Amino acid sequence: MKVTPKRFSTWLSHGNAVQSILPKGPDPRTNMVWDVLGATPLITGRNKMSILMLGAGLGTTLHVSERALALAKREAQYTVVESDVEVVIAMTDRAHFEVDYFIQDAGDFVPGHSERYDVVIEDTFVKFEKPGWVDEKLELAMALVIPKGLFVMNMMSRQLPNYQNRIEKMFEACVEVTLRGYPNSIVIATNDINTFGLRHVALSAIRYVAKPEFFSTIDVKGLIR
Repeated sequence: MKVTPKRFSTWLSHGNAVQSILPKGPDPRTNMVWDVLGATPLITGRNKMSILMLGAGLGTTLHVSERALALAKREAQYTVVESDVEVVIAMTDRAHFEVDYFIQDAGDFVPGHSERYDVVIEDTFVKFEKPGWVDEKLELAMALVIPKGLFVMNMMSRQLPNYQNRIEKMFEACVEVTLRGYPNSIVIATNDINTFGLRHVALSAIRYVAKPEFFSTIDVKGLIR
């Protein structure tokens, strides 16, 4: 992984694959997938929440989430699991809420971890592929969500068939968020409301966070029930 400072942002890359972009300045929004990931904690409706991030890139999702929750006058305790020390150093300068960092591979963190969270965001990649631990331990990661919490997973759209059935077995409601011009699918799942309600709340949360020109590129559709 390589961290590269540029004029207006810092980039994290793995070979030719851009893993994360963190803009400089007070506004961390990118008009990219991280804005959607950062909006998802607003879906819970809780004023105080615990958020687990499995993989954090340069912290773009973390900072977008912090900004959104602060504007909504909500609070969060973050737990961030990231294996690259240089990446953790790059993201820590801008954190405002309380953040606990685990410099550890997510596949080693998930098994046997007993704490449960209001929101779990899985965003680990090896270039454009999901790492092996996701195939082996996805159910363990989903089980870290409290009974009426939220599970969020970022993947390439072509990877959705690999995981959709497994997510459906754990959650009653599930939606897929796609972005025009990007190969990602963000799956949001919960047992708190039905899929129709989840789609409505997810759209509202994303609209609250996203810049208008970015929101027009987003589609949210229900996957089950």
